[in-house]
Amino acid sequence: MERKLWPSALLALFCLIAALAVALINPKDKRPGQAWAEFPLASLKTLEFQSPGRQVTIEPLGANAAWITQSDDKGPQIFLGGERVRDLWFSLSPLWATKSLGKVRENKAGEYGLTEANRVFRIVRSEGPTREFVIGSRGFQSSDYFVLDKAQDKVFLWNRGTIDSLNDPARLALKTLSFLNPEGLNAIVLSQPEDASRTRTLVKNSKLWSEAEKPLLSDAPLLNWLLRFSKLTIKGYHASSSKTVQPLLRVTFETETRWNLALVYSADDRSYRLQFGPGKPEILLDSTEVSLLWEEWTTGKLK
Repeated sequence: MERKLWPSALLALFCLIAALAVALINPKDKRPGQAWAEFPLASLKTLEFQSPGRQVTIEPLGANAAWITQSDDKGPQIFLGGERVRDLWFSLSPLWATKSLGKVRENKAGEYGLTEANRVFRIVRSEGPTREFVIGSRGFQSSDYFVLDKAQDKVFLWNRGTIDSLNDPARLALKTLSFLNPEGLNAIVLSQPEDASRTRTLVKNSKLWSEAEKPLLSDAPLLNWLLRFSKLTIKGYHASSSKTVQPLLRVTFETETRWNLALVYSADDRSYRLQFGPGKPEILLDSTEVSLLWEEWTTGKLK
């Protein structure tokens, strides 16, 4: 290599090393600010967000799901939040302040959009006091929001993404039945109400499934059937559990929490639904897709 090319080569090598060093830094280590408070998922009972004309309540169901209730002038709407709720849990553990502004002064409250206090976020814990935060306006030359921590009577800037998801919780909604993916389950029991002999009980140990102590291959028909079931699209919600339906299959499974579901069929509108029990809505499913899966179950193709 000619001598005059050496400086350019060394500069290029230095830039490459610097880029790799930056890429290997933990994203949180690169952000300015401070850990304001710590709210681990295990300690959360509900999250509440109140804004003019709207009330949102989020009830955790483990790391990847939550019941979300949104109440407005149309009445309450209840739906399942999916994988995107993980971002919400991560934003609370720790709750990260991109900038701390200290005690709020009266002449600054108006500038921060905190005088009316019409947007409030509450963290309700299983144990310990409820923490309440008032959401203000967007920061100066920042995409983050001014937030007043009422417990400390101090103001900080909090990230826009979390607050936007509370303003519009529909963006957290589950699109498919991904909570039935065997990869995320620890145990599952499938039982047919009118035929106890068809009950299937699967247990996972060290990522390996077994049934009646007999190991199951990863591509076993029943596991593959559950995987296909988990990819079904949620077509909508029925406000409350229907009584005039035919129960087809009871599904009990464990993740971080225990779920009890029932697959039912409504002859009135020829629809298949998943029931979650009293006080919860039914999930409406694609009848054509479910009928094919149900046929595989009833004809014994999953042995």
